[in-house]
Amino acid sequence: FRSYNIQDFGGTLIVKPPIFQLRQDKKLKEHSIAFITKDSKTAYFSSYGDKVDNKRDLYKSEKDKYGNWGKPVKLSNVINTPYDEDYPFMLPDGKTLYFSSKGHNSMGGYDVFRTTWDSIANDWTTPVNLDFAINTPFDDIMFVTDKEEQFAYFSSNRNSALLHTNVFKVRID
Repeated sequence: FRSYNIQDFGGTLIVKPPIFQLRQDKKLKEHSIAFITKDSKTAYFSSYGDKVDNKRDLYKSEKDKYGNWGKPVKLSNVINTPYDEDYPFMLPDGKTLYFSSKGHNSMGGYDVFRTTWDSIANDWTTPVNLDFAINTPFDDIMFVTDKEEQFAYFSSNRNSALLHTNVFKVRID
């Protein structure tokens, strides 16, 4: 994620601090990333949760009026599946979420999905697979768009020696 140029993309990517680590994260010494919105009031991240048999799910934490992070809340089962979800990125509109999942209708490994918050249903819409050429049978992760949604960065281990990860910049308009 340090290879991404996200200066004006509506938030910040950081290594997940201990405050967002739940019991299994600490036990597994898991240090993934967290996305913090531009207003610094909401953080989205993945976690193994508190149970031994969990896969990664997406959570969010919001700051209270005193500037303290609240307890992490697991996102809806519309997003979270029995498989791994990770790499959340919220657009500046505050309602469009990109994330990677091994569940839903994945082509194999992680695929990138998009969902939006439906304020009438008070839940997320059914995640949509971004399909080929973004997604492949390999791991396609950490999809981050610019605020106009014309260009995006994402990472993938496709076509790479020894399954290293490459960062791609693509035009998506």
